[in-house]
Amino acid sequence: MNKSIAALPFVFASLANAASAAPILLDVKGQVWDSDRSLSSVDDALRLINTRASDAQFDVSAIDYPRGLDQQKQRSGVLLSDFLDDDAASLTGKDFSVETSAFLFTGMINLSAGENLFTVASDDGFELTIDDVLVSQHRGRRGFRSTSKTADLGGGLKAFTLVFFENRGRTGVEFLVNREVATAMAQTPAPGGLALMGAGMAFLAARRIRKGRAA
Repeated sequence: MNKSIAALPFVFASLANAASAAPILLDVKGQVWDSDRSLSSVDDALRLINTRASDAQFDVSAIDYPRGLDQQKQRSGVLLSDFLDDDAASLTGKDFSVETSAFLFTGMINLSAGENLFTVASDDGFELTIDDVLVSQHRGRRGFRSTSKTADLGGGLKAFTLVFFENRGRTGVEFLVNREVATAMAQTPAPGGLALMGAGMAFLAARRIRKGRAA
C-alpha cells in the first residue's frame, strides 16, 4: 500500500485535533489591487478585483494586519510592505500605499464541528464567504469595528474568501474564529507532514471526482 495513503488517518486526525484547539489556515494567499480612485463599498472592490490582475501578491500567516499595532491608529498611507509586517518577506509585485486598495484572501481553513463564531474586524468594509456561503459582511465604509456571526458549516477543511477594502484614513483587518486569530500551520512540520497533507487533500478530491462520475 502507498505509504502516503496509509498515513492519511494520522494526517486527518492531526488536523481534526488542531481544529478543536484553534482555527488553522492552509495555503492562504493574499492579493492586492491599487486603485487610483476612492472606494466606497465591497462592490467597488469586487469590480476592481474582477477587472484585472492584482498589483501585489503575498503568503498569509494570519489575517491580522497591521500586527502588534492598534488598528485604530494605523494610517492608510502606510506602505503595503509595512502593513504586512513579517508576511512582507513573501511580497511580489508592486509596493504601494494601502490607501484606496482592495485585498482578496483565498485559501482553506480547518473548522471544528458544530457552531463557530466568525469575527472580522476592519476599517473599511469586508465580505467573508466560506464554502460558497456568505457568512458575514459590512459592505460600506466604517471606522475600525468588528462584525461577528455564528454559523454551523460542518467541521473539517473549508475553502474561504475574504474581500477587504481600504479607502482613506485609518486602516486594519483581522479574521478570528471563536475569538482566536486564524493562523497558518507551523512552517516546520514533522518530516513529510506537508507531503502527506497534500496527498490527503488530493485523495479527498479524487474521491469527490469519482463519486461525481458514478452519479
